[in-house]
Amino acid sequence: MRTETACRLLATTELPVTEVAARSGYQNLSNFNRRFLELHHMRPSEYRAAHLPG
Repeated sequence: MRTETACRLLATTELPVTEVAARSGYQNLSNFNRRFLELHHMRPSEYRAAHLPG
């Protein structure tokens, strides 16, 4: 699933959200943000902040 890839990248890299979306197979950032919010009930940047190591 594409959002699983996005979650892994958000939690383990400092790539910009736009790059995470592209590497996860999304060509449109708005679609990525909308789908991520539907599935995870938070924005990608919020997910990253909640899953930062340390």
